[in-house]
Amino acid sequence: MFSISAIFDKSWNGIKDQLALTAGLTLVYLVGITAIAMTPFIGSFLSAPFTAGYMICLLKIRRNEDIEYRDVFWGFQNFNRFAQLLLAGFLVGALTVVATIFFILPGIWFIIASSFTTAYMVLNDTDAVTALKKSLAAVKGRWWHIFVFMMALGLLALAGAICFFIGLLVTIPLVNMMTLTAAEELEEYARAGATPTSPGTPGSGPSVMTVNPS
Repeated sequence: MFSISAIFDKSWNGIKDQLALTAGLTLVYLVGITAIAMTPFIGSFLSAPFTAGYMICLLKIRRNEDIEYRDVFWGFQNFNRFAQLLLAGFLVGALTVVATIFFILPGIWFIIASSFTTAYMVLNDTDAVTALKKSLAAVKGRWWHIFVFMMALGLLALAGAICFFIGLLVTIPLVNMMTLTAAEELEEYARAGATPTSPGTPGSGPSVMTVNPS
């Protein structure tokens, strides 16, 4: 069953024992993503690969594995992977614009339906089109559940911002970890053909998939 509380618990348990390391990693990420955003012309293209590396590091923290310097640049290590991450951002952005042109609601629908694209690229080290299809398939029949979930993530991020910088060092990794955890569970549900329950229903999710960060 898809449960926001269960996903929160699983995600929090994945980082709470190494909160200092997670906060330090997030500080590096924030500095890096800010510098990238300020880079003329190419800044918008580099944020997705850098964020993917940040997610890989979070997964290694959850699995109690040592983080290496190269893990941060996972999205840049392979040209094909780098190109696919850029393509994913372009596809999602372009299709969202097209959907929005045909009224606002299709655009909102697509934003939610495609919200796990990067997560599936990180979890499965796959190409952009496959990851987008996985996201659309995982959300199919569960759109309202995922909409509520994304609203919850937004409120969590807002709470971190209200607590100023220190709060962001906790909420940013937690939001990203919850996104990865939800993507894992949704893929399992899609395989099993499970019917979702209310997003607030307590329960525990399926076992975590194997991740290939290399």
